[in-house]
Amino acid sequence: ESPPPPIEEDEPVLSLTRSKPRHTAPLPPPPEPPALAESLEELAKAHNADEVVTALVAGLAPAPALVLAVRGQAYEGRAGSPLIDAQGVRRIRLATGTPSVAETAVRQGYYLGTLPLTSAHGAMREVLGRDADGEVYVTQVSVSNRPSLVVVIALVKALGGSVEATRKGGELCRAAGHALESVVVSK
Repeated sequence: ESPPPPIEEDEPVLSLTRSKPRHTAPLPPPPEPPALAESLEELAKAHNADEVVTALVAGLAPAPALVLAVRGQAYEGRAGSPLIDAQGVRRIRLATGTPSVAETAVRQGYYLGTLPLTSAHGAMREVLGRDADGEVYVTQVSVSNRPSLVVVIALVKALGGSVEATRKGGELCRAAGHALESVVVSK
């Protein structure tokens, strides 16, 4: 093979400098989830059950979360994270006494695992969307040692792993129980 022809002096030389980006506006920082201490403070300041639920869901951010109320014969959808369809949450209804993550959380204190592919969990899977395919941590909020709420937390990577998420979720749920108890006592 013959060597490549020599470069002529008048041929353009390739420039290796970087061009400036067209959009120089800085990207907005991602919304910062509230610190645990702030969330616990918000729960302590709640004046009614709705404020407790709102503070609990906000404290669990950025994790998608659902709050179910324990009502006699069923666990009924009460609230969800901001990006979750509120109407869909209200359609969630799991019968007490039948196998479900809510029943397990109430009987054993918590459930950690995947959301079962059963008809009972269909409405829950629907509102959680693709977050329903990963692990969930389900725990209860107790008032005077009786379950009052069941909280379902999708363990997305944004939380820093399931150990951190379950610790934070457990702490927030205990604080929510104390806050609900204060609301009941003050009435």
